[in-house]
Amino acid sequence: MIINENIKLKCGRQVLIRNLKAEDFDMVQEYLDKFSCENIFTNQYPGQPKRDRADMVKKYESEHSLFIGTFYQDKVVGSASIQILKPDHPWLCKTAEFGIGFLTEVQGLGLGSIIMKKLEDWARLKDMVRIEGSVRATNTKAISLYIKCGFVIEGLRKKRALINDKWYDDYIIAKLL
Repeated sequence: MIINENIKLKCGRQVLIRNLKAEDFDMVQEYLDKFSCENIFTNQYPGQPKRDRADMVKKYESEHSLFIGTFYQDKVVGSASIQILKPDHPWLCKTAEFGIGFLTEVQGLGLGSIIMKKLEDWARLKDMVRIEGSVRATNTKAISLYIKCGFVIEGLRKKRALINDKWYDDYIIAKLL
């Protein structure tokens, strides 16, 4: 699925959403470093070692995944992915897992709904039956977005993340297509 669209946000800014490519690798690393410092709602972490370029490019190009970047002024300000984690498994091949995140400067401007629709469209093209993910239980903005997009909270992972000496729970969320 090829994505390459200019989107006008509620604030009037223009952003580009498109498939991530090999040449985006360094920009994505910069984004992840900044994103991990801005909030506690991610499983990225400050100072995380750089990912393996070849491994990530392979994922960007895989038929079993979709990686989208959100670009503003030639920088990555958001990313999303959806992957069929076990495409060859006879029982689990119809489930895809997603992740999504945006820098603070573009949160709350309507991008989440647009990107979630793209991820769901890809899942439908791949004949998926279920999309699932996890979200920090205190991330009320993301939870509202996911519920608005038709996801339900299916479970709770207690004490999933220890951040600054405080435990945080995660919800397991899913949508049946």
